[in-house]
Parts: sequence; C-alpha cells; structure tokens
Amino acid sequence: AMLACGDATVKSNSVAQAIEIDAKLSWASASMLTLDSYHSISFDKPVIVLAAGALSIDTNDGGSDGDYRFFGKGHVEFTDAVKGRLFINSKPYRLAKTMKHLIKDAHGGNAGYIAMAGNIDAGHQIYSGSPIPVFYVGVIEGLGNTISNLTVTGPGENGGTGLVGFLENEIEEPVPVIRDLGLLSVNISSNVSRDSVGALAGLSTGMIEYSYSTGTVSASGAQSYAGGLVGGSGGIVVDSYYSVAVSGADQVTGVGGLAGE
Repeated sequence: AMLACGDATVKSNSVAQAIEIDAKLSWASASMLTLDSYHSISFDKPVIVLAAGALSIDTNDGGSDGDYRFFGKGHVEFTDAVKGRLFINSKPYRLAKTMKHLIKDAHGGNAGYIAMAGNIDAGHQIYSGSPIPVFYVGVIEGLGNTISNLTVTGPGENGGTGLVGFLENEIEEPVPVIRDLGLLSVNISSNVSRDSVGALAGLSTGMIEYSYSTGTVSASGAQSYAGGLVGGSGGIVVDSYYSVAVSGADQVTGVGGLAGE
C-alpha cells in the first residue's frame, strides 16, 4: 500500500540489525523500495518488481561484514528489464531478461554490473564456445534466479569452456564476481586439448559466491580439466555447490567435483 503511493524505505538499526523478507512482495507502481540494513538482508520469499518499479538493496549501513542472501524460494524478479531499476549498495545494475541480453551486457568482459531480471531458459540454442568468453570487471548478479538447459560445446576461448569462459582477476581492477546464480540441467562439453571445462566458469581467478550447478560436464581433450562448477580455479569459491555428473576421457589430466584443477 505504501509503494502504491510513493517510495518506501525499510531500515534496520544496531538493535534489529537484519532485514528478512518472509512473505512474497510485489508492486506495480514506479515507486522505489529501499531495503537499508544495518548489517544484512535475507530473501526467503520472492520480491517481484512490476513495470517501472525500482529496488535498492543496501547492507552494512552502520555495521560491517554483512551481505544479502537468497534462500529457498527467495529471489528478485523484474517483469520489465528496460523500465525496471536496481541498485545494490548504491551501484546501478543493468537488467538482463534473456540469454541474448545477458551476453550483450557482458560483451567485452569490461561489463560493470549486470543482474538477471528473472529465470532464463537457454534450451533453444547450442553454444559453440562459452556464451560469455571472458568477464574481468564487475559483477554478474543472479538475484537468486536460474539459467536452465544451457548447452555449450568447445572449443572455449582463452582456454575455458562454460557459461563464462574465463572469469579473470586483473591485478589493477576489483575482483570480478559471479553470485546468487543457479545453473539447472546444463550440458557442457569440450573435445579440444588444454581446455578447462566447468558449468559456471571454465577458468576462474575471480570470485564465485552463493551459486550452484546441476547437469553434466565432460572433457575429452588431452591435458584438459573438468569440474562440476569450475574447470580450473585459482580464485575463490564461497558457499557454492554442484550436483553434476563430471567425466573425462583417459587423456584428460584432471576431473573433479567442484573444480577439476
């Protein structure tokens, strides 16, 4: 009712430090909902931003080491990725509604801040190489949403095959991040040598947080690696998991669960 009339803010303090979304919430006006938390925010039920509505997520407003998390059915969805607006800790995010939009927004790797506007079904296309070849500046934010039925076949560019070929940490830039994203029923494979094959990232020297994958991952090229979430990782993986059938031919160097190398 408040959002129907104008912008609204929910703010926590040093006594009640966290904000929890425990009931489904949606609004159809162009108003902005600001969740301003002293420490952290948890989304346990969906928040659906209709039409030209806006959402601002702010953590650690007075506290420290807080974060925002998505649990159970909790996710954020924007029905209009063009008119809808998202801000996370004061940074504006571009909204991607489809795989085409996600790939376009991440083009060139120096992409900034991207968020999925909802669940995406990628089953209409087979990608010959990673849909996002390299990502080295910014955040890909899933908002608790999923990409389902993603099929990628090698060879991967930059030595990696997955949703992202190479999540690369450039020394002079902040660490690139993929977070709050689920991959469902993926089919990721490569038959070229010296490739790293993973569902979410082929190679990663960045950070993966609060993400997961299901499906199949396979490598058959010599001196290659295969992993359920990441093919080869020199980066950081936080609170993430896989439920993937991972396989490699005899000449493959390494096959692992979460990471091949």
